[in-house]
Amino acid sequence: MMAPSVVAKRGVTPVREPFPARLRSDDLALAFSHRAAYATLTSRGDDASGLCRRRPFGVVIELDASDFAKVAEREVGYRIAEVVVERLGVDGDHDARCVSAEAFVSTWGMELIDGPLPPTARYRGLILDGLERYGIRAYEAEGGAAYVEWVRSLPTVEDGGIARDPAYSKTGVELATRVGFGVAALAAAAAAFAGGSIR
Repeated sequence: MMAPSVVAKRGVTPVREPFPARLRSDDLALAFSHRAAYATLTSRGDDASGLCRRRPFGVVIELDASDFAKVAEREVGYRIAEVVVERLGVDGDHDARCVSAEAFVSTWGMELIDGPLPPTARYRGLILDGLERYGIRAYEAEGGAAYVEWVRSLPTVEDGGIARDPAYSKTGVELATRVGFGVAALAAAAAAFAGGSIR
């Protein structure tokens, strides 16, 4: 939600000017592994595909409780996790730079089984829009320019490509549902074969 256009579309008004930040922990990475290759934070290990990045950059947007509830209602398949981020461009000690924030992180059931996968060109464009709007490239010492180039170099697919590729919807929920239907079908077949019935 770094793109101002996306924040505006949610119908919310930040309490104060959003500010750029970087995830403090090395234990979490940004990955395009939410259903339909949307971004999420994950604790999975490094990924050879190049579709994960440790200590990603982002924007902290302070909202009042009702606006936060509006955003949370639209973020399907995510849970809210507390993270610590480091403000960019702020001098001073650890307490001045570090802020606790709430981030939307995929629930297990919505992470792609075969992920991460390339995002859509449109989605990558929205992320780049936010990176440019908040001047992430200027934070050279923190790796901002390299991060922008990483996003720019991400492989992408067209929106229609996601609809045609089942890997983009194969999540824990989808897998569990298939297994459930498969078990029910086997039980029904066994009952029919034995001359019984399922009630």
